[in-house]
Amino acid sequence: MEKKLSQKLSDWLDCKIKSGRPGDKLATDREFANIFNLSQRTVKRIMNKFRDKGAICRIPGNGTFI
Repeated sequence: MEKKLSQKLSDWLDCKIKSGRPGDKLATDREFANIFNLSQRTVKRIMNKFRDKGAICRIPGNGTFI
């Protein structure tokens, strides 16, 4: 069975965080929504879960960083 699109984004973020360096900038919520064919609300929910785990840092007006 194929993974849900939201799970694909979560898996991609896990991989990016593990392979990236602290301070690396990630795409915007809008860009992720377009790439993974998700709503921006869904992307924001996923990104906030990663933020709450301390894996990423979201800075309003600047972006999202590892």
